[in-house]
Amino acid sequence: MSVEAPGRTGRVVEIARDVRDAIAQVVGDRGAFSDRTAHHELRGRLLALVLITFILDALAAILMIWLGNHSFRRSAVWSTSLLVTGGAALDTGGQRHYRLALALELWAVTAVGAIAGSFGAFFHRLYLERDRSTASAKNG
Repeated sequence: MSVEAPGRTGRVVEIARDVRDAIAQVVGDRGAFSDRTAHHELRGRLLALVLITFILDALAAILMIWLGNHSFRRSAVWSTSLLVTGGAALDTGGQRHYRLALALELWAVTAVGAIAGSFGAFFHRLYLERDRSTASAKNG
């Protein structure tokens, strides 16, 4: 028997919709957030970025197991430390590991840029929303 707080399911559906819209916007649908606020857009973009990073982290750990003789724990520590800090906590050696490390470092740099861009877009859209509401209050 599960007990849920009132409105909890609606909130989860709303967050999932924001993530879906963020991914649709990345693919090219520029009208994905047209009916939502700046806060919904920022939350969707950040959650999509976190979700993609977690998936890449898991895939990199699995690739490390496949490429070399490493345990899952060692592979997960290596890939996570590479994504979080930009440098690996463990030395793996080898050209194939180097290529995977380079790909993860490129993703980490891209993710930081995407976070900065998301906050820039958030503040710009917030400004536009407040400017519209101020203009409509003056004209109204």
